[in-house]
Formats: sequence, structure tokens, C-alpha cells
Amino acid sequence: MTYASSALVFRSASNHLLTDLRHHAGSAALGCLSDQAVSVVLRHKNASTSYIQRRLQIEYIRAAQVQSDRKLWSVPVLPWARLPVGALREQGQRGRWVGPYRDYGVLPMRSALTIPALIWVILAIAGSASAQIPPSPAELAAYSGLHAAAVRGDVSEIRHMARTDMDLNSRDSNGRTPVHVAAFQGHGDAVRALIAAGADPHLLDNQRYDAVTIAAVRDDVATLRSLLEAGASAKLTTSIYDGTALIAAAHLGHDEAVRLLIRAGAPLDHINNLGWTALIEAVVLGNGGPRHMETVRALLEAGADSKIADRNGITPIQHARQRGYTRMVALIEAAQKRP
Repeated sequence: MTYASSALVFRSASNHLLTDLRHHAGSAALGCLSDQAVSVVLRHKNASTSYIQRRLQIEYIRAAQVQSDRKLWSVPVLPWARLPVGALREQGQRGRWVGPYRDYGVLPMRSALTIPALIWVILAIAGSASAQIPPSPAELAAYSGLHAAAVRGDVSEIRHMARTDMDLNSRDSNGRTPVHVAAFQGHGDAVRALIAAGADPHLLDNQRYDAVTIAAVRDDVATLRSLLEAGASAKLTTSIYDGTALIAAAHLGHDEAVRLLIRAGAPLDHINNLGWTALIEAVVLGNGGPRHMETVRALLEAGADSKIADRNGITPIQHARQRGYTRMVALIEAAQKRP
């Protein structure tokens, strides 16, 4: 779905939304992060992730944290809205999401759509959860030296340049090294060649991502395997959320990447600055589907602690119950019964 199509859909409901927002939320509630985000989107008719980030310095993952706050579930915004519903679920009486919908149309509600849920809808539609910034077409075309060789995946040229005095860890304007660029382009052989020549795979770009997290978020298992086998670490703290590649992969339900990272020694119970572990993110930011199920299974089988709660004291199994993820609940219950 494009931003243009989502913007047209939002425009048709924006006046109703803003009226209900003002009526129900009140001036005091507008101090909440979720209210501010709704207000920005409705006022400026722009639901793109980059715009939300610029206005409020948040993104999807932060909005989802707001959504999980029990105190906000009681704030209604509107009883209906014409919204794209391909990736959405009907909100139940207790804030659970049940029953997938397809195509576009009126999203049926058992109760009023709440502010946190609306934020989740807006940002899920608007773009990726990732704050990673791959090289733009203009940057790719302008690269020279090792960066250009990384774009092409030219292993022989990388090896040739490595024998000169060229800086293997040179950075572009966004802090990307040739290893970053090769990871973004999915060139596993180029990654291996760069690391073998002495490039550092543990450097972070300006968004604080390493190549391992980039590959994990891209769901590029081949490149991720190349990185790990070449000596890159799965243990780094990355991103503005002080997370890990494992947390990022779990969030997105990239189950095979999760298993690779676990085998590489990724910390299972690392808590990011949102107060979430990989297991919590797999539930809270997942869709309850097969890949998130396998992600939860992999984490539990590896020994992830299912009793670690978020900052509101809500455990993964409680989050799963709230969302109606019965199979996830069963997985967690079974894990908790094991000695």
C-alpha cells in the first residue's frame, strides 16, 4: 500500500476523527504522546513514518509501546472509520485484536477505536517499523571505491582494493561503511571478503545499526549467516532503543534469523530502553501469525525468560492473552511448566 492511497483514505475520515478526538480526549489528554501523534496526523494529513518521527521524534515501535499502556485503552476516538484493513484486526471489547480482514472498507468495531489502537493503525499503514536508512539510489550511483564495489558485490575488486592503503572502514554521509552497504545490498560474499581483508563488522551507522542487525531486519538469512560465520557478533547493543539484532528480528517475526542469532550467542533476555525483551516484542509487535509463533517457540526453546515483565508489569503471556493469541499462550504455558 502506498502513502498516497492511505492519505486519501484518511482524508475522508479526518474531520470525524478530529471532532471526536477533541470531544473525547479533552485538553488534558492532548499531553499524551498518543494524542499528539493522532493530532499531528489528522492536522497535517501526513501519516508517513518520517513525518511522525520529525514531528514527535517517535516511530512505530514507540507508538506500539503507547498502545500497550492499559490506562489509554479507555479513551475512545470514534465508533467507526473507513480505513485500509488488509493488515488490521477487529478490536474486541477488552482491546484484543481478533479476526483478520482483507481489502478496504469500514473496519467493524465491537467497541470504539481507541487512541493507542489508532496510532498503531496509522503507523502500521504508514511504513516500516525500522529506523534503518539504506543508501538511496542517488547515493548508490555516487559511491566510489570500496563503497561502489560493495554495491556491486564485486569480490575481486574488494580484494584488489584491500591490498592498497584504502580505508576498509571509510564512511559515507550516513556513517555507512562498505560492510553496511554490502549488507543492505544482500551481498554475503562481499561481506565475507571485506571482513577477511580486515574491515570491522561491528561499527554502527548514524542510526546506530550494525551489519548484523541490518541483515536480520531485512530477513536476509544468507547475508546474516555470512556475517556471523565471518566473525561478526550477535551480541551488540544497537539502535536508538538500545536493542539487539535478536530483538529486531523477533519484533518482525523473522524466525530463521532469530534461530541463527540464538545459535550465535545473542543475549536472550536483553531489555531495551522501552523495557522490552525479544520475547515481549514478538508478542506485542507481532501479529500472532505462523512466523511470530515460530519466533516465540525458538526463544522459549533456547531458554528465554517468559516471566520478565514490561514496565507496566505485564508479562509476555498476559500480552498474548490480551491479544487473543491462544496458541502463543499455550506455547508459553508449556515452557513455564518445564523444569
